[in-house]
Amino acid sequence: MHLGQIPLHDKITTSLTEMVLIGSELKEDPMATLDKFPELQVLVLQDNAFAGEKMICVKSGFKKLKRLELLTLRFLEAWEVEEGSMPVLSILAVKNCGKLRILPDELRNRFPPITFENDN
Repeated sequence: MHLGQIPLHDKITTSLTEMVLIGSELKEDPMATLDKFPELQVLVLQDNAFAGEKMICVKSGFKKLKRLELLTLRFLEAWEVEEGSMPVLSILAVKNCGKLRILPDELRNRFPPITFENDN
């Protein structure tokens, strides 16, 4: 199903701990809405769930996110992660995101290091 956009966070329960979006072809950066789910621990965006070119994770977002998977997002070219965003992230998988060439500085400089895969 092609959503086009994510429903506002106040229209979905904020107690979600896992979210998987597959083939949704969201036009707007989903991170601006998804970071409002305070209990979110696992997020998977797969098969062009996001059809845009740039994602931004702001410093106040994703306080409990532990696992993030970006899989086959063919249009994604740029990803910014502000300092302090996703402070407990420990698993990051990036696969088949051919236009995304580099892990954001904020994630590359983390200690302990984040497990990172990128199969283009």
